[in-house]
Amino acid sequence: MQNSDRTRPTSSSTWCGCGLRLSFPPTEHCGWTPIDALDYKPQPRIVGGSDASRDEYPYQVYLGINFPNKYRACGGSIIASRWILTAAHCLFIDSEVAQKVTVYFGSSFLSERQSVVAQDYVIHEEYIDYMQGYDIALVKLEKELDFKSANIQPICLGLEEDIPYGGMAVVAGWGSLSFDSSGPPIETLQEVAVNLGTEEDCLDTYSRLYISAIPSTICTLSDDQAPCQGDSGGPLVAQLCDDRWVQVGIVSTGYWCLGPSIYTKVPDYLDWIEEHIGHYTC
Repeated sequence: MQNSDRTRPTSSSTWCGCGLRLSFPPTEHCGWTPIDALDYKPQPRIVGGSDASRDEYPYQVYLGINFPNKYRACGGSIIASRWILTAAHCLFIDSEVAQKVTVYFGSSFLSERQSVVAQDYVIHEEYIDYMQGYDIALVKLEKELDFKSANIQPICLGLEEDIPYGGMAVVAGWGSLSFDSSGPPIETLQEVAVNLGTEEDCLDTYSRLYISAIPSTICTLSDDQAPCQGDSGGPLVAQLCDDRWVQVGIVSTGYWCLGPSIYTKVPDYLDWIEEHIGHYTC
């Protein structure tokens, strides 16, 4: 592991994390992607977001999840050649458990994506519902993904010191453009830059949502810029000082797609992830 000797500037608006970096499998290639959402101009799309370019999010996946009598769409991220990280609640509808999960990958345009069926999935043992935390799951693929293509790459998993509290992060997905939207998923992946709250901000957010504080979560505060239905399970990423991106959160829940959103805090689950997918190296 390499420790950074760079320190956090006093202005959170210019700070990017410089902590340790994890990647699954061990690789120096994770997280190198030209995400430009921090520079975008808002458009009337997914809660204030904009279209992503074809190769901008090589780790982002779309999950088509079949239940006995229902279907759900979610997001996820490639963290290893056979492993996808997502939210536990994506794999449940009421009391039903997912019967089949299809993973679509390889492009920001849904019609261009390749697909592979999941072999198995692992839901956190303490998950009951997203309001009580532990909203994290792993999906194991039937076959390995080929990382020789620039369009298919894993995302690094960040540590606590990589989370830019009070700064900016980026979330993307193929979910609804508004809370009352319906119909098929949109064709082009949408990206949006969001303000990451401090611990105090998040406690205030829980109060606004009339819920108790959820353990091991982080929150974003941007008004009219947030994930929506179909974006659950997708990655929240932050940029390090060397321009690499790391995943710090998983879309969990929020307030009517209008602003405050809650994410499972990835750094708190690194040991759990390692336990299920194997040893990691930085």
